[in-house]
Amino acid sequence: MLAYANMYFFVPVFFFRRRYLLYVVVIVSFGIVLSESHIYIIDNFLPSVKPERIPRQEIRNAIRGIFLLLVTALSTAHRVLRVSHDNEREVNLLKRQQLEQEQEASALKSENLETELKFLKSQINPHFLFNALNNIYTLTYIQDDEAPDMILKLSDMLRYILYDCASREVPIAKEINYLENYIELQRLKEDDLLMQVDIGEFDPKVNIAPMLFIPFIENSFKHSKIEDTEHSWIRLKLWSEENHIHFCLANSKPQKQFTKDKVGGIGLQNVKRRLALLYPERHRLTIQDTPQSFEVNLSLYTN
Repeated sequence: MLAYANMYFFVPVFFFRRRYLLYVVVIVSFGIVLSESHIYIIDNFLPSVKPERIPRQEIRNAIRGIFLLLVTALSTAHRVLRVSHDNEREVNLLKRQQLEQEQEASALKSENLETELKFLKSQINPHFLFNALNNIYTLTYIQDDEAPDMILKLSDMLRYILYDCASREVPIAKEINYLENYIELQRLKEDDLLMQVDIGEFDPKVNIAPMLFIPFIENSFKHSKIEDTEHSWIRLKLWSEENHIHFCLANSKPQKQFTKDKVGGIGLQNVKRRLALLYPERHRLTIQDTPQSFEVNLSLYTN
């Protein structure tokens, strides 16, 4: 009676709720009631025992007290250990479920991120390719000596888009080569366009996410009306400094509005999204838009 009452009532009601003094009082009181009841039952309802086999009353009380204390201690320990084991098992189950949920969420986030990045990289301006093919066709038609070289540049660009851009990062040299080929193909439209290009030296081991800079260059050609060689200009500077890549691009803006090509490439929001995904807290992008010019400054921390 003491063991079961202790395990399933006294311990949950008093001990687990940290009512230790009340718990001791209740246990002692219940033990005394059981002991006296035991004595009463033996003295009044059981057959009499020979006097020489009855120990002294003090010894009987001591043995009874030790027995009750042992029952109390063992039952309390059993209940506490069982509850602790159940709690530990429940905690481990919750941790395992939480870990599985975090792994699933991480995998889903990674998959969504990869899908989004592939989508963003795929938004390359097709109109540029059509114009480049038309310009190269013109060169071949007039049998210009530059035609084979331009075909090779366009081939390099397509190879870069189709194969190299599938990687999360590419060597900076390949990205620079793509930019230079793009500019050279754009020069086919206007030999004397006013464009200054300053690209510094880079460590070959430096890698960068592909197609980060080209959207800004596309926009500079698209919005500066570079065909107006008298008033329009583009200035590009790309250099490295202490684990940082700096990109600065500025272009003039036409005094009069003109009809823009509706077939666009990667917009600024697209680029900002890519930067947020690929270089969180590792980039700084500032844009200055005035009535006369448009300037972009981008710094990337590569380590």
